[in-house]
Amino acid sequence: MYAFFLLGALGALVYPAMNGILSRMVDASQQGALQGGIGSMNSVAAVIGPLLAAQSLAWGAARHFDGAAFVVAAILLLTAMAVVGCLVPRHAPALESQEDSENVPGTI
Repeated sequence: MYAFFLLGALGALVYPAMNGILSRMVDASQQGALQGGIGSMNSVAAVIGPLLAAQSLAWGAARHFDGAAFVVAAILLLTAMAVVGCLVPRHAPALESQEDSENVPGTI
């Protein structure tokens, strides 16, 4: 059981990684809108997630199907993966040229 807690704790690495990847996909003038959108979606998920999980767990428990919350989570995850796979470009556009990166100390 503690292995699942460790695996869940690794989920905390998703938010900074997602911010880093998405911030490279927009230019400097759109960074505020991007961070605001990510924050808003995070807030909506924090409100709706527990409500949806509790309702699906209660629905499953009433029908002797304890895995209902996991099925709902899997459906949401697959839906998110499909949206990302269809709408996010395969390669992020390079925002800085090679000449700009040569002038920055510590870059290769």
